[in-house]
Amino acid sequence: RLAAALFGRGGPPTAARVASVSAVDAFLAGRDGCDGGAAGADAEEGDGGAGGGLASGDRGPSTAACMVKSRLASTLSSRVALMDEATPATPWDVDADFITRALREAELLPDGVDVAAISIEPLSLQGFISDVARCRVTYSSRDAGGATPMPGEGTGSLGTLPPSLIVKTCASNDESYAAGRECDAYKTEAVFFKNLARVVSVGSPECLLVSSDGPGERYCYVMEDLDLRPDIYYVPQSLGAGEKECRAVAKGLAELHAPRWRWERPLPAWLPAMTEHPLRNPARVFSEWWESFSSSTYFTELPEPSRLAHERCQRRAEQLAAALSSGPRTLLHCDARSDNLFFGDRTAPGGVVFLDWQLICQGIGVFDLAWFMCTSAVHGTPGEERDRPIVEAYWEALTSHPSGRVSKARYTLEAAWRDYQLGAATTMAVFSCAPKFLSDAIRSEKPKEYEQLAEMIGRSAAVVAAIGADTVPYERLVH
Repeated sequence: RLAAALFGRGGPPTAARVASVSAVDAFLAGRDGCDGGAAGADAEEGDGGAGGGLASGDRGPSTAACMVKSRLASTLSSRVALMDEATPATPWDVDADFITRALREAELLPDGVDVAAISIEPLSLQGFISDVARCRVTYSSRDAGGATPMPGEGTGSLGTLPPSLIVKTCASNDESYAAGRECDAYKTEAVFFKNLARVVSVGSPECLLVSSDGPGERYCYVMEDLDLRPDIYYVPQSLGAGEKECRAVAKGLAELHAPRWRWERPLPAWLPAMTEHPLRNPARVFSEWWESFSSSTYFTELPEPSRLAHERCQRRAEQLAAALSSGPRTLLHCDARSDNLFFGDRTAPGGVVFLDWQLICQGIGVFDLAWFMCTSAVHGTPGEERDRPIVEAYWEALTSHPSGRVSKARYTLEAAWRDYQLGAATTMAVFSCAPKFLSDAIRSEKPKEYEQLAEMIGRSAAVVAAIGADTVPYERLVH
């Protein structure tokens, strides 16, 4: 339904398609206030009358949320999900012609210049449901004297002739690909780039092209190489993030969540609820995978407090899922962990650039922060003394946001802390689907190639046990 509405598939416009597209347009305009008149139409009792945009007369730092972030972003919707039966299945199927197409579509390849050759290099950073690689590009100039090889000359974000790009495809591993298809991850990221990338004020990578094979079974993304941005850096998931990065993420997530916060009115139906995601509903994941997980070394090698936390949470999984479906909600990234982030960007809130928008949905905002802290934070000892100041930094940025959507009186710090506990419990719970990414023959093991997954399972369970997220009432303190 979403694909038909956004990509125009399936024949002439229908009333349902027009309604879906209108919902998208209303969400973009009304949530970010870019049309100058949406605030009144979308205002809600108790949200400061700000509606979806900036408070009346306020032109603070978040005015950037109403601006298209770049020329590439402003024209991106015309370069998303372009039909191509020859869409590369893996990064190693990408050739010079495909990169030429991406650069020409994005108007980055000047007349008289061609892509002479490319080389594909694997990245140490790999996703669970995608394959990612760096593409080195060599150019040639068609001057009067003939073709002359020339190196890339890109600087900053995406300058003229970028020397390298990032290519991303669906996972080549059968189990990982099936998981990505099950939660519609590949199409979802195309939806993000088509509709949201140009207006969300948080940092996101520039995208040159999204190609699909037609049936939507294969997608290939061509994006900027963030390593070319000045002063930007990456913190490997295996090393974990320090307090500086945790506070930066708290600020960045508040900027994502505040303008799209809803109290009573639902968000557009085309944006699924978190509990509708097969990989984010704790009750569904425990129901399907608890038997395999609890007999695997992912679980049996955990310390006793972490195993007990899992067992307590598993017994109350339905209550936890119900709590996640209640109360105010907002747009979620839903996979904000260290491997999906870059830090130090001078143009992004908190300096954070968010990658992998494959699981966007609606739900409890602070879940995104809990997901990051549970999977990526390594400073100090897990517990309230370490985590609560980060939650408070998020809450302060959220409730001070110029949109005026979230007031301190209505969304208290205690309510945010309870939501954080629910988010931590959910993070731990959904990792019980770890055997899903393995073949039947090794589902009771903890393979070396999935050490990172085992590490996140251990970190999240330690946080849950330390902050009492396995014993707290699974109820929100805000409605």
